[in-house]
Amino acid sequence: MSSAEAEELIQSSYRLTPFQKVATLEKAIDLADAAGDVELAFRARQRLVSASYYVPGSVELLTSFSWLLARHDEDPKRFPLRLWSYKWVLSALPKMTAISLDQIENVMSDIERRFEALGQGPAPALKLRMIIAMETGLPDAVREQLGPWRHALESRRSNLNDCRACDEATHVNALLFIDEHAEALAVGEGHIAGRSRCSTQPHYTLPRLIAPAREHAPDGLATTIRKKGYRLVDGNPKFYATIGNFVRDSLRQGQLDRAVDLIAKHRSWGDVSQDDISHWFFSSAARETLLRYRHLGKDLPNSLADTSGMGRSPEQVAEELINQAEDLGARFDTRNGNDWYREHLDADGAFATR
Repeated sequence: MSSAEAEELIQSSYRLTPFQKVATLEKAIDLADAAGDVELAFRARQRLVSASYYVPGSVELLTSFSWLLARHDEDPKRFPLRLWSYKWVLSALPKMTAISLDQIENVMSDIERRFEALGQGPAPALKLRMIIAMETGLPDAVREQLGPWRHALESRRSNLNDCRACDEATHVNALLFIDEHAEALAVGEGHIAGRSRCSTQPHYTLPRLIAPAREHAPDGLATTIRKKGYRLVDGNPKFYATIGNFVRDSLRQGQLDRAVDLIAKHRSWGDVSQDDISHWFFSSAARETLLRYRHLGKDLPNSLADTSGMGRSPEQVAEELINQAEDLGARFDTRNGNDWYREHLDADGAFATR
């Protein structure tokens, strides 16, 4: 009976939201495992991996793919597995401070070995190396890897390459990471103009381009980018990390109340996000805004007060967000062996108290 129930849950998952899918498919996996139905458990985990891609930092993406990979290695014909999803797994690892650099490198080396065995070009692995460098605070490594990745991408298309919109988004992110803001704005022009049909990348890219547009383009373009970007992400906690861009832009424009209203509105998205990097991007932007309030001697708006029943005041919520940003920054720097996150928090603090 467990197998039939598991099958029913798998089928019902197609009609659910990403967060509901993950919870439903977890139940299906438990039932399939209890019934000893390995093929069904394999299929349920494949569905879970796909669903987890749309849930911020889902731990299930990591554990389920490890199980799938082990079954595939035991019997590739019985358990065929597309390695495309392996890229999602690796890119999720450096976002969590509990994952060590050695663990990340072991997975990266395994991916390189498997991709090479498939006869694919180097671009997919080079891109993953660059993503790891960005998440672990290594701008020099990003500068070194950006050129070879772009050359490999243009020299040979691979079945494991991402779509053009995804690659453009990564290119933009890499340029922003190494402070090439004007070039990032030029590379992201397709996203700005609305030519990208990707279901996720414009959502991440447009918010990141607000600040470069303020710096290198007329304010009218920056405002357009902001409006487009916010319409894309509002209402979807998957894009929790992007909200910090809107908070910072409001702060930089002197719109303090607007910045704190954004913090209040989207703070609850952190309850469903499991990756540390999303929490850091949000809480670090909140920290800068809240430190600015303190520096100016302004009272925090009541909108920041806790509405979950815990009864925390705006000041208590502010302290929690400030501490979260500092704690996560320290944990990332400790894991990464550098001061990248601390340096950014220090720069934020200097702006907030100028």
